Amino acid sequence: MRTFAAIYDGFVIACAITLLCVRSITVCMHVNIGALFMGALIASSVLAWLLYGKTRRKTTVTASVMLLAACTAIVLALYIWVFPQNLTAQPVMAMRLALGLDFTPPRFLGLVVPLALVSGMIALLRFSNRDS
Repeated sequence: MRTFAAIYDGFVIACAITLLCVRSITVCMHVNIGALFMGALIASSVLAWLLYGKTRRKTTVTASVMLLAACTAIVLALYIWVFPQNLTAQPVMAMRLALGLDFTPPRFLGLVVPLALVSGMIALLRFSNRDS
């Protein structure tokens, strides 16, 4: 449970970091977006795994829910107020670049990323109700 929660939280943080950094021309010119995504995923997963330590399952799930809500609010606020013209297209294109999936249709990836976030949260909530 702790490992799954840490990887899920790492995925949420990596998505948020990638979506926030992709709007910077300097970052896009000097850093590979895929390397940024994978580095953020690994670093934030390890950090979350270390921070969760021996915490109870309910605490881990609560932290994951709060992290998902905070990252979603930050990214949506930025994309609504600062970059309103690219709210639907930019996140999908950033994920295509980050994951190296140039052959994948944007509509498919636009469904897969939110589905992964929602299904991960459902799995966390379901596993949190089981007894050790």
